[in-house]
Amino acid sequence: MSVQEPLNGWNIKRKLLIVLAIAGVIAVLPVLYRVNWVGFGADSNKSVTIEEVINPRDGKIVKLTKTTEHFQSGKTLWDWLGLAGTLAIPIVLYQFQRSEKQQVDITSREEAMLAYFKHISELLIDKELKLLITKKQEDTNFKDPKLNALLDAARACTLSILPTQAR
Repeated sequence: MSVQEPLNGWNIKRKLLIVLAIAGVIAVLPVLYRVNWVGFGADSNKSVTIEEVINPRDGKIVKLTKTTEHFQSGKTLWDWLGLAGTLAIPIVLYQFQRSEKQQVDITSREEAMLAYFKHISELLIDKELKLLITKKQEDTNFKDPKLNALLDAARACTLSILPTQAR
C-alpha cells in the first residue's frame, strides 16, 4: 500500500462532493425562479400616483389615478458570473499567497540546512573536531578544552536547526 492510495481516495471524495454541490445548485435553481424576492425571473415595479386637477370647465377638483409599471429583466447568467468572479478574487489571492508562503518556507529551510552543513563541515575539517574525537576514543584520559567547546558548538548548531526542519 503506497502513500498515493489514501490521497487518491481523498481526491475522489472531493470530486464527488463538488459534483454533488453542482447538482444541488442546478436542482435548486427552478425553485428559485418561482420565488420573486431572490432576483430570478422578471421583476415589475408598480407605482400608483393620484393627482388632483381642477377641471377648467366647471372648476371642480377631479382626482386622477395613474398607474405605471416598469418591467426589469431578472438576473442573467452574466450577472451571476460577475458575482461569482467578484467572490472568487479573494479566494484566488489567498491561495496564491499561501503557495508563495510555502515556497518561501521551503527555500528558507533549504538555506538553513546548507548553512548547517557548512558550519558542521567547518567544525569537522577546519577545527579538527574529527581528529579530537578520534583521540578521545583512543585515549580515555584525553582532555582538551577545545574538544568540549567544539562539541558544544556542534550540539548548539544541531539543536537550533532541528525545530525549523521538523515542520
